This record gives sequence, structure tokens and C-alpha cells, in this order.
Amino acid sequence: MFSTFADKYKYYGMVPTGRYLASVRKKFHETIDSFLAREVKKRACDRLYWDVSYKEGKKMAKYRGESIFKGLVTGMNEYGEIRVQFHVVSDSQDQFDAAIEALLNTLNEYGQSSPTTFSTDNPSMDDSYFSQKIPSIYQSTQHFNSTTRGESNESGSADDSESNANEIQYDSSRVTVVPGNTPGGDIQSINDTV
Repeated sequence: MFSTFADKYKYYGMVPTGRYLASVRKKFHETIDSFLAREVKKRACDRLYWDVSYKEGKKMAKYRGESIFKGLVTGMNEYGEIRVQFHVVSDSQDQFDAAIEALLNTLNEYGQSSPTTFSTDNPSMDDSYFSQKIPSIYQSTQHFNSTTRGESNESGSADDSESNANEIQYDSSRVTVVPGNTPGGDIQSINDTV
């Protein structure tokens, strides 16, 4: 691809431009596209972030001035990698069924767990739908709700239930504390506080 540094007909001692490097990268990625598609399926999806963007339908996806799609649905994992992406023609959630089923099947085929945490910009509308379609989200929600309401309290006394209702139960072995701008600023002072 490159010749010697002094060859004035090829390399000529020039630094490649960003545009040139971008074109080389795109051409290379075209040759490994199927590999990249398989690799993204191997990524975990313990958390699912769901968003519908209506900008594309308004601005870009038009035919003779009319919108073809209403929105672009994107589902990302905890690493910000897109795991699900498709167009919708209305606000109806039944259009999500095939994509959710495909995602769950892929996770199952690769031996990965289903999402347990779900985030959306419209939780009141999406809660019951996604809890029904993704059983692991329903189970983790039920577990969280039972621990935060004090339903796991074995003594059953009213005082204990009332005090536990405001406490969030958690497994301290799964919590990582990263020091930042704290008074004291070190891990020991944080652990002393906790």
C-alpha cells in the first residue's frame, strides 16, 4: 500500500489525511462485517436501555414529503452497544415483540442471562409491557420491591416493617465504592463512613 518515504509517485513523505485513514478503516470493516455482527451478539445485556427517537422519522425517512416511519427504536446494553435497532410506524408497542423475542433468543443461544434492569424515557407506559415480555425484568422488579418494602422481614412486627420500608437491602459484596471528591478522599475514610 505504501512505498518508500522518498518515492514521489506514491508515498512522497506525506502524512495520510484523516479522510484517507477513515476510508481505509471503512474498507477494512466492510471485509470483516459478518465477523463484527457475530461479535456484537456475544456481548452481555444485563441492563437494557430503550429509547425511541422521533427525529429520524420527521427529518430523514421521507418519501415524497411524507414520513415512512414514525421513529427509530434503539436498545443498548450497559456498555452503550446497540443490541436492538428497528423502525416503527406508530406508537404501538406490539411492534417491539419480534425484536425483543430475537434479542432474548440470541442471549439464550450464546448462554447469556436476560436483562434484569431496564431503563426507558417513558417508564409509566413501558413498565407493564416490558415486565410481561421479558420475565427476568419482572422477577428482578418483584425482588427489588419485596426487599425495599420490608416483605422479606421474618419477624413480622409492624415497627420492623415500617422501618425496613424505607431501607434498601443490598448485597455489600456487589457494591464497589470509587473515591472521588469526598471529604477525606480515600477508601478508608469512605469505608469508615459506611
